Amino acid sequence: MGIKAGETGCTGITNECTDMSTCDGSTCTCIANYYDSGDTCVARIKAGETGCAGGITNECTDMSTCNSGTCTCIANYYDGGDTCVARIKAGETGCTGVIPNECTDMSTCNSGTCTCIANYYDGGDTCVAKVVANGNCAGLPTDACRENSVCTNNKCTCNTGYYDNDGSGSSGVCVQRIKAGETGCTGVIPNECTDMSTCNSGTCTCIANYYDGGDTCVAKVVANGNCAGLPTDACRENSVCTNNKCTCNTGYYDNDGSGSSGVCVQRIKAGETGCTGVIPNECTDMSTCNSGTCTCIANYYDGGDTCVAKVVANGNCAGLPTDACRENSVCTNNKCTCNTGYYDNDGSGSSGVCVQRIKAGETGCTGVIPNECTDMSTCNSGTCTCIANYYDGGDTCVAKLAISVACNSALTGVSQCSDANAECTGNICRCKKDYYNSNGFTASSSCLSMSTLKVTSVSVTPGTDVVNVTWTPPQNISQVAWYQVIWRLGQSISGSSSTFDKTLTFATITGFTSGATYTFNVKTFETGSRTASQEVESDFPQTVSMSK
Repeated sequence: MGIKAGETGCTGITNECTDMSTCDGSTCTCIANYYDSGDTCVARIKAGETGCAGGITNECTDMSTCNSGTCTCIANYYDGGDTCVARIKAGETGCTGVIPNECTDMSTCNSGTCTCIANYYDGGDTCVAKVVANGNCAGLPTDACRENSVCTNNKCTCNTGYYDNDGSGSSGVCVQRIKAGETGCTGVIPNECTDMSTCNSGTCTCIANYYDGGDTCVAKVVANGNCAGLPTDACRENSVCTNNKCTCNTGYYDNDGSGSSGVCVQRIKAGETGCTGVIPNECTDMSTCNSGTCTCIANYYDGGDTCVAKVVANGNCAGLPTDACRENSVCTNNKCTCNTGYYDNDGSGSSGVCVQRIKAGETGCTGVIPNECTDMSTCNSGTCTCIANYYDGGDTCVAKLAISVACNSALTGVSQCSDANAECTGNICRCKKDYYNSNGFTASSSCLSMSTLKVTSVSVTPGTDVVNVTWTPPQNISQVAWYQVIWRLGQSISGSSSTFDKTLTFATITGFTSGATYTFNVKTFETGSRTASQEVESDFPQTVSMSK
């Protein structure tokens, strides 16, 4: 019997060692591809074959080992049929695509070349897991970042339109951002919704002042901008698309008025500041900008939220602000009453305005509206004229003046004096020429005709050279200053006279020519009415002949 594998004592003599063994340095050892099974050398078990014991040296072929009675290739080797072959690295050729594990871990055969599978990159000896979103990619190959990302500033940054789906930088993947109107957002992961949108209750919605344009959120159209063909929500806040233009809602205005960048903001109320004076509609209706503050326009008052039309003349103003009445009127006893010098120009109490009363001499009165003419004047044929015993003093009708009261001589063409027979002369009301004061130069007198001061019943009794003249004095003798007896010879134009006290009713005059014919009469003189004396001659001249 030959020497068994593993036993010593062989010399190299043929067949001294058992079958499939040979002498190697005085020890019988199994030949290649055989192993020492104890009594004999047995053919080594190939990868994939069963029957191995798991404790016997070299029972499995090279690069394989016994696992649960089956020989399997060791790590980084694959079963090549007869032998375990080193697995093909990523980037190397020679793979078949049909043999399991021929390519190294995380790689697969593509057209005879092993390539790293998805989300792994070729790290030289092995395929390495690609870096997650926001992970560190410093010094790594350009394809070291996971899908939809690129290494920027040593960090795997999601491409445009993608986001890190967990935001941690440790396990996230860059996935497509969620569009407005789509569900699936969390509200906690940055950039999960597309630009200008945000997560609301699991749905991405466009942020304020942007509308859903389909693929993107689009900036809403500014005030007065063109909105033709756009969605109904395409206009910015507080505006609506009307006639292809974004028009501010009631109570709002375009805050720059340009139609290129304005926003519809609430109109500024009366009393509030901030207006510019150049932007249309910035102040609420019926108000305007004055020095940066909105104020109600004429004939409107600040009613709090709005400017309210002021109450017309004679309208009810109970409980309203002090300025609630229209111009030239004030609230008195709950009624808008015209100020002094003004009147209600329609007298209805429903639409009238207090306008300046019409002065005497001015036209435009109707004759039916109360108080349209100034005090002490009335409407006559469309012209205001002063009433009886008043005269037009320019701005007002003035009570006519009594005798002896100061007047204005410069006011021509106006009868200032109360007596029809008086006139303003020397800035004093005096009786006209041929009229005298009935009670002296006092305010209680009236102007009477000088004819009432004529003497009556003139009688002449002639002598040879002397005459006796008598007369009956006037009834108002108190206003007589003196009497004058006048006479003339024959048909002479000129004559002579002699003055006598007003208390006398007769006169004796001498120096006449005997037998001559003379005409006598008596004059009455008055001096208290005008600046010069006045005279009046009796209606009863007497012609007599002197005795011879």
